[in-house]
Amino acid sequence: GAGDRCFESRGGDDEELETVELLQRAQSVHQTVAFDAAAESSAAVTSTKTTTLPPTGMTMNSEEDFSAFFTALATNTFALVACVLLFSVLRQRYPSMYSFPALSGNAPTKPSETFFGWFTASLETDLDGIIEHTGLDQAMLIEFTHLSMKIILAIGTPMLCILGPMNYAFGGHAAKNDRLSYLSFGNIELDSWLYWVYPFVVWYVVYVVQSSLYKAQEKFLERRFNWLRGMPHLRANTVLVEGIPQEFRSDQKLLQFFEDVLPGDGNVERAYVVKDTTELMPAYLELEESRRRLAEAEAMWEVAGRSADSRPMARIGWGARVDSIQHFSQKVSELEPLVATLKERLPKGSPAG
Repeated sequence: GAGDRCFESRGGDDEELETVELLQRAQSVHQTVAFDAAAESSAAVTSTKTTTLPPTGMTMNSEEDFSAFFTALATNTFALVACVLLFSVLRQRYPSMYSFPALSGNAPTKPSETFFGWFTASLETDLDGIIEHTGLDQAMLIEFTHLSMKIILAIGTPMLCILGPMNYAFGGHAAKNDRLSYLSFGNIELDSWLYWVYPFVVWYVVYVVQSSLYKAQEKFLERRFNWLRGMPHLRANTVLVEGIPQEFRSDQKLLQFFEDVLPGDGNVERAYVVKDTTELMPAYLELEESRRRLAEAEAMWEVAGRSADSRPMARIGWGARVDSIQHFSQKVSELEPLVATLKERLPKGSPAG
């Protein structure tokens, strides 16, 4: 029995060893296959001529994309033409909706009544006229589109007319059947001398964008200051401040805070903290209405000779008619202490300045 038990134990150990050896061999085979696959992938990347590498997650265009590009181009062109024609028709059919500023005399130029009269009028409109009639924000929106078109023209023209032909002629035709990439960077093969050109292209793009933005900012500031100087004094010098800390939520403390922050003295004329009058305002309006109705009833009674039979009556809601003077006198006596209590709850601070 002991011998049998010993034999069974050794037999179990042998089986475990064989299992471990099989697992090690399988793992070795798996690592070898994985290494071969990685080597093949690396070799494929090294041997490819395209500059669009798999690790970037990008792929080259396919042959079907060429027809898809022209389909999208035709669709967008059709949509653009349809929108222009539809606007031209609606402008003549509903002038009060589509030409109201021009009809009211609040437009820089007045378009003619022809089908495309709006087009020539828009070309004749200058930025200063837009600022004068519609405001600075609307003018800056149009100026932003002008800036974008200028940047695209300054960058896109040399890209399309100089770099595109260079990529097509000297890139090495890495795009193969991808006709959409013939003029792009994707048509340049690895180790091409064209790589030395693109650092200068990058800095050219940076220079164009940055210089255009700085010039546009200078012009904007000049127009902004002129616009502010032409506004009424109160509107041009009023600033809305939000998120005021609790310790500065009074007129005097808010004024003193900005006087301490801004250089010099007398920078702030007045400061007002907007108060939460959610409960106060309805009660105050009701009080004012009751006072008005009371004064009106007393005046009517005075005209009628102040006799007991001539006291004015009023119907409140769907109820019965009541004595106006008595009713509104009671309302005033009830609302006055309520309004006074609600005013006391507001943050303290009288108008400063």
